[in-house]
Amino acid sequence: MKTRNKIWSRGLILLMCCLFITSMIAANKSVEITLEGLWVETDRIIENKYPISATYDAFNIYIESTSTRSDITVKVLDSSGIIVIEENANAEELPIVIPIGCLQKGAMYQLVLTNQWGDRLTGEFQID
Repeated sequence: MKTRNKIWSRGLILLMCCLFITSMIAANKSVEITLEGLWVETDRIIENKYPISATYDAFNIYIESTSTRSDITVKVLDSSGIIVIEENANAEELPIVIPIGCLQKGAMYQLVLTNQWGDRLTGEFQID
């Protein structure tokens, strides 16, 4: 009888762990941040198709680039326009992960990406 109870309790613990892990994975889905602006890396102007993408989840912003020509300054502004996060990344450091777990849930934020030539992309996001 004791062996049967141990098996049941271990099975229940395993099931609870699996459910917890599944809920964490489901809650951690990345959402794309739509970027707008102008990004010039050479003599060619790139509009609506940028070499940079940004996604986020409840914990981080992920910045990726298919180009290694631009160093990127990443700023996150709150709804009042105050910079709440600012990081610089050399082109060789990309992709980068920026922690945002400290930001207020439900609030709107603006992501601003600039390069060393002054080009600028922006996008808005809200942490749910």
